[in-house]
Amino acid sequence: MATFSAAGAVLVSYLQSRLLVDACLNADLTRLRRQYPIDWDPAKRHLHLLTGRANILATLSVSTSGAFRLVGLQHKATDDVIDPEDVADAFHYRLEDFTAPLSRSLDEWILEVNDFCTGITETG
Repeated sequence: MATFSAAGAVLVSYLQSRLLVDACLNADLTRLRRQYPIDWDPAKRHLHLLTGRANILATLSVSTSGAFRLVGLQHKATDDVIDPEDVADAFHYRLEDFTAPLSRSLDEWILEVNDFCTGITETG
């Protein structure tokens, strides 16, 4: 019987933690939408950020524990792009170059991703 109550306590603790993470994330998203062009996909737990000068759509995955991970980069088409597939391959390769911030702050992640995407376009 003790095993069932311990398992129940663990489940309740997990659910409370996830609800807290989601509440904090929603508060951050509400605030940050005023500053950045971001979109939240709750089903996939993906945050999409259109970086300012770089014209790159960056996708962050948000775990249920609140950890972030850069999972995608997509160049938003412009007239001077010759082969979109080449651009997509180059951006996929660049994901490995991203150095994630140590912080779990969404603000820091957005700043780092934005700077990273700007750097990609400046270096070619």
